[in-house]
Amino acid sequence: MLEWANGNAGALEVTMITEPQSSAWQGMAMRDGWRWPAETSWNFRAASASFPYKRTKRAALRAVALCDEWQVNEPADLPESVLAHEPDVSKFLADNVGHLTRSPFPPGITIYQSVSAEFVDAAPADFTLVVESWLSRPHIQPHLDKLHRTADVS
Repeated sequence: MLEWANGNAGALEVTMITEPQSSAWQGMAMRDGWRWPAETSWNFRAASASFPYKRTKRAALRAVALCDEWQVNEPADLPESVLAHEPDVSKFLADNVGHLTRSPFPPGITIYQSVSAEFVDAAPADFTLVVESWLSRPHIQPHLDKLHRTADVS
């Protein structure tokens, strides 16, 4: 629940919206605990709703090992001579499957979905128009129904 300085109240819920084309890889990611094993800490964020999970996992694990070996912070910083001998990593980069970034968390590669967000200044001033634009997105109506059932919310 949010309350603005002018006394207006609102609510914010952050939710995961599963795109139909992402359900296959998300099932595999769940079985992996949303983490791939690595000696150092990294985040993987998919660039789109769907990607080839097993091939991406193999490429990401190899890319992280190479980044650690060459002491660089992202696969794109690896020397060209190294990438020339690493077809999985080169394809991962060329296809823009996702982004690997170092993380301050425990060792491993945490898997994240692609995201979308709206900036308040870029959204219509009329919140009703914003909410109405969300209604075409999958799974939104149940969240609005839940919000409607919340006490003291109109």
